Amino acid sequence: MKTFLDRCLLVIVLLCLPFLRVSTQPRNQPCMFPDFLERDKLWRRETEFRNSENMYFNGDRINIRETREGIQYERRCGEIINREEGIYFVHEHRGIGSNVMYLCMQFLKRSDSVVQVRESQPSLLKSMIGCSVQNMVLKNSPIIKYPLVDNPSVSCPFSGGYNLKIVYKKAQVCGSSVIQPRLESECEDGDGVTLDFRINECKLDDDHRLKEKLRCLASWTDKSAENNYTFVVLADNERFPVCMRLKGNLSDLKQANIFRDGKCVLNDRDSFSNTVENVELEFEKTVFSNLCENEFGYCTQELACSKYKKYCHKSCRQCHTETNVCSFPEFLKGAWHTDFKGASSVMNISTYNLHLPGEGNFKCVGKANSTEDNAYRLTLLHVFENGCFPRTTCFEYKKTSKMTLHYKFGRRVKWPVFPLDKMIVDTCQEELLKKPFSVAINEAQIYTTNCRLPGDFGFKSGHLYLRNSKAQDYCIAYNEYIGRSDKFNMVNINTTKPINREHLCLSTEKLEDGGVFVITTSLFDRSYKCWGFIGKEQSRRIVQLSLEDCNEQTFKSLYNSNASLLDSFVVIKEQKNVCPFYIDVAPVVGNNHMHTQPVSNTPSPPGETTPFVYKTPKASGAKSASIDESGSCTNSAKFSLFLSSLFFILII
Repeated sequence: MKTFLDRCLLVIVLLCLPFLRVSTQPRNQPCMFPDFLERDKLWRRETEFRNSENMYFNGDRINIRETREGIQYERRCGEIINREEGIYFVHEHRGIGSNVMYLCMQFLKRSDSVVQVRESQPSLLKSMIGCSVQNMVLKNSPIIKYPLVDNPSVSCPFSGGYNLKIVYKKAQVCGSSVIQPRLESECEDGDGVTLDFRINECKLDDDHRLKEKLRCLASWTDKSAENNYTFVVLADNERFPVCMRLKGNLSDLKQANIFRDGKCVLNDRDSFSNTVENVELEFEKTVFSNLCENEFGYCTQELACSKYKKYCHKSCRQCHTETNVCSFPEFLKGAWHTDFKGASSVMNISTYNLHLPGEGNFKCVGKANSTEDNAYRLTLLHVFENGCFPRTTCFEYKKTSKMTLHYKFGRRVKWPVFPLDKMIVDTCQEELLKKPFSVAINEAQIYTTNCRLPGDFGFKSGHLYLRNSKAQDYCIAYNEYIGRSDKFNMVNINTTKPINREHLCLSTEKLEDGGVFVITTSLFDRSYKCWGFIGKEQSRRIVQLSLEDCNEQTFKSLYNSNASLLDSFVVIKEQKNVCPFYIDVAPVVGNNHMHTQPVSNTPSPPGETTPFVYKTPKASGAKSASIDESGSCTNSAKFSLFLSSLFFILII
């Protein structure tokens, strides 16, 4: 009988555990609200009936003031229920003569400046039963940190361009107009969201400008059996942020809502969600891929040009004949290896088109004048497949060796601009190209050149010892006049079997202070690297940069420690191990399995070699992950034994 009662008691305890919510924190730990609720900053949220709450977090206290009624009260941190989930037991004090109320709060961080809150109903009973998620209600209005201008933007969760149908206060806005409002989001990284009403009759009211430029402060998803929503908090730094609710697949949006009062409404049936500030949006995506396009189907009507010439370039013959459509030079065609946004990438160029993953698709539409330092400029049409309007940009490039190219894209210019000659000039203005070059490398063949490493760097003594930022030791050897001047060897000497890497120089450029930066490839793995040999005597060091940052401006910033380095090496005198002798001498075929055939005869410095052409080695295949079948069986057996033991205990 006793055993039966013990079992019943155990079942009751297990069933009640989710509702007891016993604190997981030590009792003597001081109760403080989350660190991400920045102290001494104004946090604000909109409430019902156009009221709002101003909050100040002060460690263990929240000072709250309702703006309309001027009511002030305080909430104190009573106990941390679960710090990881942000759940707190809170005491609410409303002043002398008022009873202390108790409630539970959960803080859900959506970004550094946006936090959502779940709350239980305040009670006179000092009970933590309300601290389960089931007993707390999610507040529709998030709390937002002020001032808005200080809040960092985040990447908006969707990209694309759409024509809109708008319903506001249960009535369609400008439904009879041919000109449709438009929304574009993240056409380029950092663009944010642009809501363009286009004409005054499509504006919601006088509070709105004709074109609203909004930035994203936070985004999160809520997927359940009923909903598939993505919420985005949008701000323009002047008014209280709005909340956009996107429905369904972000790559193929059909519907969305904008809640102008800042509420992020999850359930339209929720009594807390009653609001007249709900703007319903229907999305229609149209892809524009040419310089000369009509923006609307109505443009084909006979009367369109009398009223809507601005939007009907093709039908109203506003484009002019494109007689000088350009093509890319022959030497640019092909695949170019580069780094873009911190990742390795390949830029493909054909006769009329350029494609760079992450940057977009471009069509050549005009040639601009070259610059004083022999850089050439082409005006490109940036076309999107996601519905964004095309834009023009300037592509500036200059060839620095047979294999390497310096290039950059200018800031985008709104499309379309006619006549074409004016568009080319506007797109390639100097102020739109104030960014440093990146490096691209032709992958078809290998042509090497004299490395021209600094003469006073110390290579005449044979080799140098280096130590990198991870305290790993290397030795490096280069001799411009003996052996091969188009390569240097670098050996990892941290192991008993030194690893030798031969780096072939593809281009080299001298800096104003005597330093040199070099682009290399290694036949071992066909990798490409950017090296900088800078400093003199005791301050000598070698740095590695990405191809994206491989330019003179970045090397100049090294002296201010502003550059982002892939690695850095300093010259040392005392090393852990000895450098292999064979990297100091001209290699002999057969003596070193890492040896590569020379690209050319030994060049006389400092001219470029007349190269032998390497055949591009095949990319090494990726190893497939193998499964240890014996280990797998052993683990399965252990797991089966565990389940059997557990089942046996329950029966007993």
